[in-house]
Amino acid sequence: MDSKSLILEPAKVKVKLERMAWQILERCSGEDSIVLAGIAPQGYHLAKELATRITAISSVHVHLLSIGINKKDLIHSEVQLDKEAAICNDKVVFVVDDVLNTGKTLLHGIGGFLQTSIKSLFTVVLVNREHNLFPVRADVSGMELSTTLREHIEVVLDDSGFSVYLV
Repeated sequence: MDSKSLILEPAKVKVKLERMAWQILERCSGEDSIVLAGIAPQGYHLAKELATRITAISSVHVHLLSIGINKKDLIHSEVQLDKEAAICNDKVVFVVDDVLNTGKTLLHGIGGFLQTSIKSLFTVVLVNREHNLFPVRADVSGMELSTTLREHIEVVLDDSGFSVYLV
């Protein structure tokens, strides 16, 4: 039986998300609007939470996008955006996911913006595991955690908020 160890309880995740919202605002200083594009499902839920915090502390307008990709078959999966990519033109885009492990999922998510004329692109993750096998790094992260390759990070969303577990 797999055991779970609670790493971040919902109250601590809220604090991390607040800090991440400020870091995002620092990266897009001077912008009227930005795009938060979350890799569905977890990254999109995090993007919504970050959008709520950003709009509460600033006048920056946040456009939310959902990035749909088949994480089990990334090679044959097409990146699907739930809105027209033109919404990203001349904007700073933040691609959001829950965990950065090898970088493969984020790299594919970023690929959805290669045919757009974005101003710049940054990556945002709640937990960075630091096992990068691909040339992707977290520009904004809530927590950096060195783990073994056998360990997994699970982000759970329930009625009390997000919790992070080491499995």
